[in-house]
Amino acid sequence: MRHFSVIAALLAAALLAGESPAQSPEAPDPVDALKECRAITRDADRLACLDRVSSAIVAAAERGDVHIVTQKDVEETRRGLFGFSLPKLKLFETDREDGREPFDTLQSEVASARRLDARTYVFKITDGGATWQIKEAPARFVGPKPGDRVVFKRAALGSYFIRINDQVGVKGRRID
Repeated sequence: MRHFSVIAALLAAALLAGESPAQSPEAPDPVDALKECRAITRDADRLACLDRVSSAIVAAAERGDVHIVTQKDVEETRRGLFGFSLPKLKLFETDREDGREPFDTLQSEVASARRLDARTYVFKITDGGATWQIKEAPARFVGPKPGDRVVFKRAALGSYFIRINDQVGVKGRRID
């Protein structure tokens, strides 16, 4: 089963209640509404409830008020936004109960690269086209080239350790 995002659930719940999110922060979750419908034992009543709730969700989606987001969509978005500070939304949190690791590393490939001076490199990666910068690279550092494998690991104060082709990690940051 595909998962609703928190945002979609809140918007759909507000639409089911007939009020805006600002007016009703305690509006029922559309998944909870569907569960309540499924719990109805009388077939005709259950079908009527499911029709009513699903019609409200479909209508909201057709208006563009609600978007159903799959786990794959969330992962692609997280990969594309890696390196930026994200707002504290449940949509971007990692669910450790399902066995996934926290999203603090990213593996990608260098799409393009250029050297700005003896110790500074700027390069784009294939995942979302993000641009990264390495400043103060050590003298023995071999700069990035298109096709190189790159691994980013979250470090302190918004910086990242960047490893290109298994070299020693160097400090860098995302610049776009």
